[in-house]
Amino acid sequence: MKIKYQFVNDESSEIKVTEELGAILIEMDRDIAKSDRRETRRHISLDGMAYEGHIFADTNTDIAAQFEAAEEENALYKAIQTLLPQQKELLRKVFFDRRTIASIAAEEGVWEGAIRDRLRKIYARLKKVL
Repeated sequence: MKIKYQFVNDESSEIKVTEELGAILIEMDRDIAKSDRRETRRHISLDGMAYEGHIFADTNTDIAAQFEAAEEENALYKAIQTLLPQQKELLRKVFFDRRTIASIAAEEGVWEGAIRDRLRKIYARLKKVL
């Protein structure tokens, strides 16, 4: 029996083997083909699609801008952690709860100017840390 091998560079070679060895080689080839079919039956390997180019690339994303924004966010978070608990609470009320300065002043029983002054001190401290 002759077995023909096809190489990647399109060269082919024929080898004469015994019937028993030929049957084993053919069975191994069938097993490999079945295994490949079983593995790729319901999905396509991303490695196999690499030759297609940047089909999965997101061209609308600016990685540098995302990284810079994340770094700024981390720096701001660390700066806020340096504030006093009362200052953190005031920031939460103003920016996260979106409350007005007037409502905060009424709740605490102080003038609006006092709340504005506290916010100015908070901003100055954050600027100093950042």
